[in-house]
Amino acid sequence: MLGALFAQQPDGTPLFSREILADAVPLTLLAFGDIIPKESISPSLEQLLEKFYARAGVSDPENAPATTTAIRKYLAEHPLPPQLLERISRSLATHEGALEEQLETDRRFARFLGDTTALPEERAKNAQSPMLTRIKELDSRNKKR
Repeated sequence: MLGALFAQQPDGTPLFSREILADAVPLTLLAFGDIIPKESISPSLEQLLEKFYARAGVSDPENAPATTTAIRKYLAEHPLPPQLLERISRSLATHEGALEEQLETDRRFARFLGDTTALPEERAKNAQSPMLTRIKELDSRNKKR
């Protein structure tokens, strides 16, 4: 994901401007807010997020519907470059593919051992970790396909 955000041109200059990254990085944090604990965000990233909220006209970040509306309006007026969105999408697809492969390996190994508590969905169900919860969501989506 970071590779998508901080990609460089062949001459080594950044592919995306500071202004674009000043919007893209906070949006990435918001997109993964359910798996990135707020207390783990550095003060500099917190400042970046606050500045983004100010640009987007978000007055109360705790008010999810109003925040979503303000951010959507801001992005309609200041869209991220399609090339950046495509890079992020590819990065996420690659990451999800690796996660899916690991989950299937975990499932097979747990079944081989006869230990259903080792199944990824059981670990996620019993865990407090937001990352495992996200893995459970991804896993359940893939089973529906």
